[in-house]
Amino acid sequence: MSTPIRAAAAAMVAALAAAAAVPALTGAQGSDARELTVREKVQAVTFVHTNPKASPRSDRLAPGDRVLTRQALSAENGGALGTLFTDCVNVGRGARVFTATLQCTSSYRFADGEVVAAGVVRLDAGAQAGFPITGGSGAYRGARGEITPGQPVEGYDSVDVLHLDG
Repeated sequence: MSTPIRAAAAAMVAALAAAAAVPALTGAQGSDARELTVREKVQAVTFVHTNPKASPRSDRLAPGDRVLTRQALSAENGGALGTLFTDCVNVGRGARVFTATLQCTSSYRFADGEVVAAGVVRLDAGAQAGFPITGGSGAYRGARGEITPGQPVEGYDSVDVLHLDG
């Protein structure tokens, strides 16, 4: 994977605030509210261009172009927790991935279920208010809340905090 594509994927994951760590109960919103902190390493990035003549390695996105990623998820102790998949579509003007307006769906797959988030993001906007959690399955059935960026950790492309409402 080329350096520009790896950098684009790392930035996207960080912006998505793109599974799992040891749950820590919080007193924020009821007895079932909790936070999951996940550390992510990019495993794959694919650009899907609507124009068949576009270079498959180009990080310039036309409206309708997609960026697909897969990241390995780790706990604070480095143990494997699952996989994060993202599917982002450029819904704005043509732009490089860092300045494109992307509508993204993120699926955090854990051994005991899945958390899904969806929203619109611009990578050059920096840390954003929160990426909405739209649902889940298994242990996360009916999940609601938001995802925010966590503190960077050396050796990982990004860290997300999943704030699950009770």
